[in-house]
Amino acid sequence: MPGVPYEMKDMMTNIILPKIKSENKLQHIYHKTVLTQGLGESFLAEKIEKWEDNLAAKNIKLAYLPQPGMVRLRLSTSGDNFEEIKKTVEKEIGILKILIKEYIFGYEEYGEETPSLEKIVSELLRERKKKIALAESCTGGYIASLFTAIAGSSDIFNGAVVPYHNNIKHELLQVDNSVFEQHGAVSKECVLQMAEHAKLKFHSIILLQLLELPVQQVELLTNRLVQFGLRFLVRKRL
Repeated sequence: MPGVPYEMKDMMTNIILPKIKSENKLQHIYHKTVLTQGLGESFLAEKIEKWEDNLAAKNIKLAYLPQPGMVRLRLSTSGDNFEEIKKTVEKEIGILKILIKEYIFGYEEYGEETPSLEKIVSELLRERKKKIALAESCTGGYIASLFTAIAGSSDIFNGAVVPYHNNIKHELLQVDNSVFEQHGAVSKECVLQMAEHAKLKFHSIILLQLLELPVQQVELLTNRLVQFGLRFLVRKRL
């Protein structure tokens, strides 16, 4: 037997697969995966139900592939003409984009590694020459660690602060103590003050702040909610 994996890969690529193709008339298979986030599988299925019902007539199969933080939608088809089947899938993805544009954050070509959300965001920031900073509370610096794990992240990431205790929120980000007394630490008022002052401190174009809303404060819900504060640094041209 050949050595695994290098010799085996070489045999499969250069000998076995070409021989199978030459001796058999095989149809082309095309897959493309749409990456979504922000909507659970069942809610997503309900939203695109009519679109999904029309896929069978076009010889397209749809697979829901949920995983932590996202739901992947894989479209698959086969046919004799590769360009035609690819065009058919791309057309349906175009329709899907209209239906759930706000939930789509990327695409995965078959055989390629699934791009992470943080990598896609990093690439978008780099393309647009913008930088992001974070003020994290409930996530405890986790989001910052995702960005900094990517090579070259200093191009798009200025830094982060994790003001978990209210005293630190006040001392580092100047959140008024009256906010804690009147609205609580997990509130819109708090998150907006944190985002505003962190934006100025980090001199970043985009500042994202996160606070967690405890489950006992949310009636009829089983999941926790997260307060987001988003601030943009606007530079005026003279």
